[in-house]
Amino acid sequence: MNSQRISWFWPLSFLAALGQVLLLLTHNPSGLPLARFVLAIWTLWLPGVWLGNLLTKPDTGLPARLPLQATCALAVAYLLLLARSTGLFPARALPLAVSGISLAVSLVFVLLPGNRGGVRRAARWETHEIRRAGVAVMAPLLLVTGALALLGLGAGSPLSLRPDGVDQVTACRLAGELTPGFAPAPYHDDDGAAGRDPHRSLAHGFADLVAHLASQPHDRVWDRLPAVLAPLLLLTFFAVGRALFRDEALGAASAGVYLLLATAGFSQLSLLVSPYPDHLGQIPYW
Repeated sequence: MNSQRISWFWPLSFLAALGQVLLLLTHNPSGLPLARFVLAIWTLWLPGVWLGNLLTKPDTGLPARLPLQATCALAVAYLLLLARSTGLFPARALPLAVSGISLAVSLVFVLLPGNRGGVRRAARWETHEIRRAGVAVMAPLLLVTGALALLGLGAGSPLSLRPDGVDQVTACRLAGELTPGFAPAPYHDDDGAAGRDPHRSLAHGFADLVAHLASQPHDRVWDRLPAVLAPLLLLTFFAVGRALFRDEALGAASAGVYLLLATAGFSQLSLLVSPYPDHLGQIPYW
């Protein structure tokens, strides 16, 4: 499925981004919490849709396209977070900046004749033909991906899963209050240089950004992030296997192997800790 050729995608995205901008400008916290969270994720995703689609062939399937779109969206958000951390603009202006970029991107594609995505450039890993998988392979992959999303939405990411859970959420809240820079390290001082913590990263600023876009407490957003990140981790390893073996069936097998290893044969709920920086970072890394 090519989102740049779907007639309704960019008009609907434009309305979503416009709604997000209006909610931020009016400081309106109303709306269903889950709907506000979905709107925030959609707003963050839009620049990644454009950039990710430019780097893939037009016939690349959505399961392989989504991880690259997520990586591009994270890159845009991280660049803005870095600009904010240097004091170029206040932390509270960051959600409006992201929403404005998404609004501008969607408006451009709404106004383009035929609502087309423009010229594409095949990425290096897309220069060779990839063997497509049939419904018998892709359907189970999509079912498992959907099940992970439902599991993440239902179970969330309890702070008791890791000893530093509470501190991670605290770091997310502090990341949006300090300009420039980030909060000093309250733990693991021996693991790095003085005043720094290897567990602190832009991931906390990203979670803070989602919280402000959704107008929700940081712990609620942290609890909902596995519904998005856990399926993305699975699709990331599908895309890696697909690119390495140039075969979607082997890509699906790679995703299955990752799922078995990550959950220790489904005996652990390790995918629920996907908001933690060491897990979130696997999406752009791979």
